This record gives sequence, structure tokens and C-alpha cells, in this order.
Amino acid sequence: MKRKTTLRFLFLAAAIFFGAVSFSGCLKSTYPKDYVKESVLEILKNEYNVPLAQVVITGKTIHMYLPVDRLFTADLDDVKISYVTILGAQVRNGFVLGLARVISFPQDAYWELLARAYHFPFLRRFKLDWVHTKLEKKKIDKIQDAISLHPDVQDGIGQMLFAVARVARSTDLELDFYTAQITDTRSGHEFVLQGYLPDMNRLQLLDISQSEYHKRMLKDTQVNQRALVHYPVRQFFQDLNQKTREEVQQKYFAKLNSQDWLERFYYKGKSDQLYPVSQMTWETEQVSSFLSPAGGRALVYVKAVALPRTESSKGKTEPKEEKFIFETMMKGKVVQILRIIPYHLLSEMLASVPEFNLTEKSLEENIKTWHSEFEPKEVFLEDFLARQIMSRLYEVIYQDERIANTFNDLGFEVRFRDKPAREFVFDIRVVLKDEQALLSGKPLNEHEDVVYLNEQFLRMASTVIYKYRYKDFIALALEMPAEGERMVALPQDLEAFYQKKKKLGDILKADSASVSAFL
Repeated sequence: MKRKTTLRFLFLAAAIFFGAVSFSGCLKSTYPKDYVKESVLEILKNEYNVPLAQVVITGKTIHMYLPVDRLFTADLDDVKISYVTILGAQVRNGFVLGLARVISFPQDAYWELLARAYHFPFLRRFKLDWVHTKLEKKKIDKIQDAISLHPDVQDGIGQMLFAVARVARSTDLELDFYTAQITDTRSGHEFVLQGYLPDMNRLQLLDISQSEYHKRMLKDTQVNQRALVHYPVRQFFQDLNQKTREEVQQKYFAKLNSQDWLERFYYKGKSDQLYPVSQMTWETEQVSSFLSPAGGRALVYVKAVALPRTESSKGKTEPKEEKFIFETMMKGKVVQILRIIPYHLLSEMLASVPEFNLTEKSLEENIKTWHSEFEPKEVFLEDFLARQIMSRLYEVIYQDERIANTFNDLGFEVRFRDKPAREFVFDIRVVLKDEQALLSGKPLNEHEDVVYLNEQFLRMASTVIYKYRYKDFIALALEMPAEGERMVALPQDLEAFYQKKKKLGDILKADSASVSAFL
């Protein structure tokens, strides 16, 4: 029987659980703040059988990471040809550009796909006929189905939310945000979910609707380059644990004249006795990498622990910490291992890779700054709101027929800037179809179509900011760097605009400050 589990159900169930616990009446924290990370991991491992997860806490944000073998129900390479046929999309590194923001679990997959895809300027060049495009609805639906998250991933996300909700409601550690990063270690594609923990409670209290709750969660897909580079290295240690000596030699050391690897990886004993399998099992404790500025090549640092394989040898052989540097190269769509260098042979290795411009001393210092595939950063409310405003606008702006008919090109970014003043900033790039407007000499912000666009921007921004009751800012700015134009609205005016007590012309004023002063 085909599983019907959906993320919508899992997210809602987690939210209900989150809110229900708030009425438990527990006065004592079940999960002390010093053991929050361990508590989440223990729940995931023991109750949900999710042993590979990682948990990190930064400030008031709890981050969860889950590596998986397959993120989507189908390989993106299997669907990209159909996608390109329909929308003329460009493909880079096997990943369809324009696909990154499609996965947001829409009610109507067809309109969501078009709206999100049209956010990218190169797609709008194709001038698709909307009537003809509607005839492709069934094809697009099939693609949407193919790129939906794998059922196991949906289950994993639900379990991660259950765990963090359960701990967050009964701990003395102040937590505001959660992030869940699920990474396909084979392809590098990853899905990132980010949410505001109090929103879960508000949903249970019926303070916000289910549809509003889902709009408040930020969902994104991207390619994790580090995970892609680290995959063959992690696979190497997995092969050491699972494959025979002959299989490992054929796969990794077939062209190597030296037999030193046999002793290095415990296939050879002190009396030159060869073993069919390694006498140790390997666990990687740290994997980080440095990418070549020229692209394609990378150095991967690995700190691993070799543990006795058999029970009889555990008392006789101590665990050993080993360090290696792997040199890798991207060949086509596959990352391949070029060399495996024990840490004590760094000088020899560095002499043969001058493009990395590293010495043994600088390498030892720089390894501390190398990056892993999971490096979370604390989430702040103002940045979360800026991203949410932009996410909501994608679903509105690019489905608006008036905007589609009046602009040749449109792009925007919403961010929060705390210097020189705390502002929500819209960085706007527009090209009107009305060529006469460009010759009139009037500010672009006075054109009726730009006024209409600005009203959509402020309507959404004021809605989000007001609903979160956020007041720690001095202005919202609409900036057009190419034209040197800047318009601002004050917080109290935005609230009046949201409440429909003031009109756009009453709250949005030209700012005499130069846009360049804020860049």
C-alpha cells in the first residue's frame, strides 16, 4: 500500500503536540538547558530510530541535521529533460535552475511551479504563451510529483519536529527558532526548513490558522557543495568497514605501486600476514574541506578513529586516532578521490598541489577554518521576517497578471539592515514595457505601474511585521539602486496602512539620502 504521509500532516501533528504539552502543568523543566541537545538526540535515536541526526544550538536557535541517501522521490536528472522541454530552463551541474523554490507543498502544483520558475529572469526570456502552457499542466504535475520529498524524508522531518517541540516546551533554555537541514549526501541537494517556535503554540491556541502557520515556515532547497565533495571520502571509510581487501584495492589502490596502504588500513599484520578484511572498523569524527579557488579540486581533512573489529581483539588493541588529507576532483558530475595522504606526509603532498597555495604550517592553521556540510548560524527575528516577506511575495507578485503585462523584467530582494539604521530594505530592479516612461524624466517611483508594485510590497511587509508585532526598526525602505531612488515608510505609518487607515501616498515618502550611502 502506497504511503500517503505528507509533510503538512506531520507539521500540524508536531504543532498540536507542541501546544498540548504547554497545558501539561509541569512546573519543573523535564529537559535542563545543559542537556537539550542530548535530549533531542536521545529521543530521535531511541523513539524514532533516527541515529544519524546531529543537533547544534546557537543562541536561541536549535538546529537539526539529517543526512539521507535520497532526498526526492526521483533523481532530478530523471526529470530535468521534461522540465527543460516545458519551460526551456537552463541546467547547471545537473540541477535545474529555477527548481530551488518550487518545493513548498502548494495546493496547486501547476501554478506554484510557474510562479516560482518565472522568478528567474532567464526563464522570462522565453515568453511562454499562457494558453499553450496550460496544455502542459499534466506534464508539469508529473514533474512536481517526481520532485516531491521522499516519504522517508517526510517522516524524518516530522520526527525531528516532534523531538524539538517536545523538548522546547519543557526546558529552561530559551529557544525561539528551529532549523531542520536534510541533505542528500550523494547528490548534495538539500531541503532546509526554518520556523519560529512560538508559531506552533499560536496554532494550537487557534491564534493563527493552519494556512497562515504554513506560510510562516521558510522552506528552501539548494545544493550543498561540501556534502558533494565529502561524499566519496565518507564512502571510502564505509567501504573499509564493509568490503574485502581485494574490493578495496580494485576500487581505490589499483594503480598504486606501493603496498603501504595495507598496513595503514589494517589489512596487514606485523608478521606480514594479510587479512581478507580490515582488522579495524572506522568512524569519522570530523570531515571538513578547502575548495580550490580555480574550482573542481578540493582538499578534505578527515579525523577518524579506528576501533578493533572483533570482540577478542578489543582488549588487546586500543582505539587509534588517524588523520588524513584527501585530494578530490570533480569529473563530470562525480567527485573522485585522487589521493589519500596520511597527515604525517603533508609536506610531500602540498608540494604537488601549488594551486592551493598552502604550506604545512598554514595548512595546520587553516584546517580550523575549513568548512563542513553542516555549519548552522543563529536565526534572528528581523532576518526571519525579511525572508518570510520575500517568500510570501513570490507567491503573489509572479502570479499578478498586471505586473506580468507591464514589466519586461522584475527582481527584488528583501533583507534587514542594522547599519547605518535598523531598516527593512527592498532592493528592487525593474524594467518597464512602457518605453515612454523612461523618456519622461520623471522618477520611476511615480509611474503608475511602479506605484502599484510598491503597494504590493508594502501590503505584504506591513502584514507580516504587524502580525509578529515587531517594532524594533525605524523604517522600511524601497530602493532602486540603478535609478538612485529611495522611498521610506515609518513603522507607525506601516501599521496604519495595514489597518487601512492610511493610503500608500500618505506613508511612502522620497528620501533625500543617496542610495549609494546605504550600500
